[in-house]
Amino acid sequence: MDVSHRVRQNRYGCRGGEYPFGRTGKPRLLVLGDSYAWGFGVEEQQLFTSLLERNRNRDVEVVNLGVSGYGTDQEYLLWKNKGHQWKPDQVLLLVTLWTDLWDNTISRQYGYEKPVFEPNASGELVLKNTPVPREERHWSHGDRSNTERRSAWFSDGIGHSAVAAALVNFCVKSSTIRKLLEEHGIIPIRQGGYGWEVQMYAPEGSDEMDKPWQVTFALIAKLAAEVKGQGGRLVVAVAPSPVQVYPELWRERLGGRELGNKALDPSTPNKRLEAWCRQRGIQFIDLLTPLQKAGRTTPYLYFPLNLHWTANGHQVVAEVLAQELSLFHP
Repeated sequence: MDVSHRVRQNRYGCRGGEYPFGRTGKPRLLVLGDSYAWGFGVEEQQLFTSLLERNRNRDVEVVNLGVSGYGTDQEYLLWKNKGHQWKPDQVLLLVTLWTDLWDNTISRQYGYEKPVFEPNASGELVLKNTPVPREERHWSHGDRSNTERRSAWFSDGIGHSAVAAALVNFCVKSSTIRKLLEEHGIIPIRQGGYGWEVQMYAPEGSDEMDKPWQVTFALIAKLAAEVKGQGGRLVVAVAPSPVQVYPELWRERLGGRELGNKALDPSTPNKRLEAWCRQRGIQFIDLLTPLQKAGRTTPYLYFPLNLHWTANGHQVVAEVLAQELSLFHP
């Protein structure tokens, strides 16, 4: 792996500030999401949720309920089982479409059983595979690959040192220099995402994507209704894939690809979710454009191998959210 970081969990089993369920009088934001919200690869103070708490515009309590490996389905269940007890003013749902669309339709993830929602004949979601069957499994970490060993310094550099991050980013602003360093194994080759993403980028979608979108839309609708019923407001933001952010990665991985005689478009899934949210009065924050803009001068908004946001990526996200979320404007 190309990252190394410390983890501190609060008494609720989450990262970030530890707040009581009872309100304290300050505005409160609750964040639901997967490993992008949890902050895989970065220190707690580098998380976008931590940066939001240190925002100078307004003192806001940020409850981070991000859990690595969760899809929208388990994030919704986490809200029902625990999240609602914080009674937040706003709930930010960070949707990672390039993993969530598939996670929301499977009952087994990373070798473990998980709950799954299945639409019935009328389109309503029915929770299945609960209680989740228990399994006794143990993680084991083998020797790191040569690529991982060579990139250990890289992780320590851009993940934990602002000076080293600035130096690395300066050296690789030239794509020619970056490719030369990659070819010699000095820095790891940036990955673009996953093969299964291709279906998302077809302009008119595909039959294979009908169910994932149906379930995901239904889950967001249920969450929005429950947050509103408690007096709060749901906001949806999308964490894009690296292949959407960096044009050179798009050209290398998906350039010229077609589905159904239609050229693929990196903005397709974001536009589809945005249109759905706007039709229902749900605020939508598209992180794609600001990350694309930042990516023109910062090649490492994502760690090159594990594909999560670096400290630079979290900084961009925090700045966008501070501008878009009304809680941060007195």
